[in-house]
Amino acid sequence: MTGSRVWVDGEEIGPWTSACAARLSDGLSVRPSYSTFNEQEVFAVDSEKYLLSVPTYSPEDHADFRTLMHSRIRVEIRYDSLHGGEGFRAVLLPND
Repeated sequence: MTGSRVWVDGEEIGPWTSACAARLSDGLSVRPSYSTFNEQEVFAVDSEKYLLSVPTYSPEDHADFRTLMHSRIRVEIRYDSLHGGEGFRAVLLPND
């Protein structure tokens, strides 16, 4: 990974770090677990990681979490292969 950026409600709040995840959790009915990463971290092909998660999701109990994940957050992750220099991007966009 070469970098990341996160926006909430159209406002950029910074790279995907513990501080960013904590800021996203403020005001939610449940504090989600999160996985962060560092620039230059290497991931295996086909590896998967939840950036934010709740242990037992309930639409009724976690409506604010659902709204955050589906309508308010945008995440961009930039990465290269082991060869480097490609400048790939993966972007999570709000559903709205």
